[in-house]
Amino acid sequence: MGNNTFQVLVVEDNFTDARFVLDALKETIFDAVWVRRISEAVEYLSSGDHQTHAVLLDIGLPDSQGLGVVGEICKFGVPVIVMSGLLDDAMSLEVVEIGAQDAIKKGTVTKDVLARILHYSLIRFLNDKTNRIHEKLDNIEGLLQCLRTG
Repeated sequence: MGNNTFQVLVVEDNFTDARFVLDALKETIFDAVWVRRISEAVEYLSSGDHQTHAVLLDIGLPDSQGLGVVGEICKFGVPVIVMSGLLDDAMSLEVVEIGAQDAIKKGTVTKDVLARILHYSLIRFLNDKTNRIHEKLDNIEGLLQCLRTG
């Protein structure tokens, strides 16, 4: 991975869908690592050996089914984009409410659009993180001001 690239963990059990993502990310700012199971994803993210900038996550995996997996992966503090054939509008909204940056129904995006979704999701995630840091700093400054004025 070069200095100007971002690593994406692709969690997908279907070879054809994974190949689509891997091909879509060729010649972009993203390098992809592919795993087939949620257990492999958790192990990969937990190891600390890799810098992962985003996760593309299928929610219908052999060792994990449903929306609970979204929260499990979001706990690692990286942007999560759910990509599943199971998504409808209500489920997509629920996925985002759980913490995912975006939700994509398989077969509805082109390779170019997928790369753009990843790029924008990463920007949104970093902007949100920056805003939270600024809010915390503002709170600390307020507390310090209170302590100074007693």
